[in-house]
Amino acid sequence: MNAVADANAPSDASSKSIKPNVLIAEWLMKSPSFPPLLPPVTGSLLSPEDAQQNTRFPWSHSPLNQFMTALETPFINNESHNWEMEDPDLIPSTSDWLMMWAEITRYGKFAPMDDSFDAEAFLLNYFSLPPVFRLAECAIIAHLYLPSETAVSYYVRARKALIQAMEQPPTLATVQACNTLCQFALSKGQPVTGIQFLRMSLNMILELRLDVDPDDSPWLSHLDLTPRQKEERRRAFWLAYWQIMWLDSNDDIKDVEINCDRIKAPGNVMDPGPVFDYCATRKWECEFLAVIGTLRRHYGTPPKTATDLLQSAQIAHYKMRLKYIQSITPPEFLLLSESPTSISSHEEVIFGTKVTETRENLVLFSLLYNSSISVLHRPTMFLASLKSYHPLLISQETRCTISDSITQCFSASLRIIHLFHFASHMYKHGPEKDRFLYHFLNGTDSYFESVIVVWFLVCRMEPAWWSYIPISHVDFDDLRRWMRQMVDALTSRSKKEEDGPGFLSPITQCLDAMLKEINCVKNIGDIQLDISDENTDFVELGMQVLSIGTKESSPEKVIEPYAFLGLLGYNIAGGLRWKGRSEESWRLFWKLNG
Repeated sequence: MNAVADANAPSDASSKSIKPNVLIAEWLMKSPSFPPLLPPVTGSLLSPEDAQQNTRFPWSHSPLNQFMTALETPFINNESHNWEMEDPDLIPSTSDWLMMWAEITRYGKFAPMDDSFDAEAFLLNYFSLPPVFRLAECAIIAHLYLPSETAVSYYVRARKALIQAMEQPPTLATVQACNTLCQFALSKGQPVTGIQFLRMSLNMILELRLDVDPDDSPWLSHLDLTPRQKEERRRAFWLAYWQIMWLDSNDDIKDVEINCDRIKAPGNVMDPGPVFDYCATRKWECEFLAVIGTLRRHYGTPPKTATDLLQSAQIAHYKMRLKYIQSITPPEFLLLSESPTSISSHEEVIFGTKVTETRENLVLFSLLYNSSISVLHRPTMFLASLKSYHPLLISQETRCTISDSITQCFSASLRIIHLFHFASHMYKHGPEKDRFLYHFLNGTDSYFESVIVVWFLVCRMEPAWWSYIPISHVDFDDLRRWMRQMVDALTSRSKKEEDGPGFLSPITQCLDAMLKEINCVKNIGDIQLDISDENTDFVELGMQVLSIGTKESSPEKVIEPYAFLGLLGYNIAGGLRWKGRSEESWRLFWKLNG
């Protein structure tokens, strides 16, 4: 399923709770009211050697017949020589199948598709799929629509099934299950737990050689894989690779050597319509995440002097790398307005057309595009708060370098905020069939970057620098209102999805404190806080590591929150600091160079 949140959920489904008894009663009483699903070719979500499964629904019959076909599949087509008693927790149920059918087909409105696996084969062969795969997918869907206790129960059952699966040779289904369990942990605000599942997935990917494209894998030729089976292998790799790149852009966790050089980007298979959800931006997302991860590691240790920051050959190299990736990014994937200060009505129409034609969440991709710019330039922009770097006291070359970084960060921040406003409007009021393509809450890192930049410009930057920023006609009242909506949406998501303080909690606390300080400066006047003030009792914002599925309320430990760069040593009015390994070093850097 799509990463972390309900990006594929239709607007009407999000307001419903899935009631299997009601659904099956309706099926018994009336004929189907939705278009038939697309007939598949022979395929399987399991390992290729298990490919002889039923992949044809009786399309002219009622949905109840479709369910019965799936139910009977293992008895008709599968031979088993293992007559051991199955653990009741691992046995599939009618309600499980109905829940997955409701999500995958949007309550029967669309043909079954997903961006990470063959959804049609999943439904057809549901009752014969490995328990770990079934239960992992049930957990992530239950997380979207059902009470937390139900979702966690699926997770606990999937974890039990995973223990059994890991005693056997690795399979594609086990890789897919680990990917989904990682997604579930991330959605619960526990990336540390997610990393454990992802490492298992990556190790199996290397063992199965899923990082090599099926078209270039002669060792698979005897399996006679179908096009949809080949694409499913690619999708499993790219989901795991995207997750490792996102996590690596927030923390140093890429200790498994893996790259995407030997595999094709996600494509699609027509049979006769598309088999998978579109996923064309994933490769490009990974490219930008790779740059952000590299920058985060580079900035993990402050330079010795401010001059080193301004004249770094390594930073110049990263600028060229980012510029190159931007130049080869397909323009049809980018939602970039002509001016960073607004999105015109005409541009809104163009953006909507791009989204409809590509069937991709281009908002999230464009947020990441702008975030990479902000991460690259933000440390240099922060020099604008130092009295020693007042624009009238430095050379023209230094002034141009700092003012360019300010402009780049401010432009990226404005674009992120305007994209949030555009997406939130389209998610509620756009064409109903396209609303899920504007899901915007997965852009947490980007929103964090945008608010930090505005906060710095308003509350920390020397005011004289405003004369050197070629951006005018900025409506700060609108910005403050949209940023407030942004923070409120993230806070609501944190309370709804996370069982206790997790990934989002320190971020929303930090953003809320920044907005309060911005409002104070705009409404009352300058209340700048000296970053070297040692008389204030500071509170560090950290991420609590909690166990999923246990009743323990106390955290196992408190670690650095997940964000691209953190605050780089700056403090927020009210006595808040960011917990991080390099925060104290950056505080010393600003103090010595101020």
